[in-house]
Amino acid sequence: MHGNNEPVNLYCTLILILIVILMCFVTFYQEKQTLQVISDLKAVLPTSCIVIRDCKKQQVPEEELVTGDLVVISAGAIIPADMRILQSNGLKIETSAITGDKDAYDYTHEAVTTYPSVFEARNVAFKGSFCLEGDGIGIVVRTGKYTVI
Repeated sequence: MHGNNEPVNLYCTLILILIVILMCFVTFYQEKQTLQVISDLKAVLPTSCIVIRDCKKQQVPEEELVTGDLVVISAGAIIPADMRILQSNGLKIETSAITGDKDAYDYTHEAVTTYPSVFEARNVAFKGSFCLEGDGIGIVVRTGKYTVI
């Protein structure tokens, strides 16, 4: 009885191997397309921000930010570096890039001492967060590869 099922088992095995190989190629192709879309989106997104240097507002590329720069935050802007909020006016920031939480929180310039973690403090904004409402000013504390993300 075992001899009669061997060709059937061989065909089933070959079909399963072909399906697995095909799925690998499809997954690879989809990942490649996703990376291309992300790359295209990054090229479209603005990589500059408004900073206050020498008492003047000026447009500066994100790569030129340094610790101590004062960055103007406005609705619709992506936070360009890790920063401490110095001034806020109805500032709501969404932090899903860092925490995975899609809720927007009110951010303030006031000192916060009751939170156990800097990630829960509402006076520190991290690179990649998104400002949904309001405006404010923050001082850069970390840039480039030294940011949380």
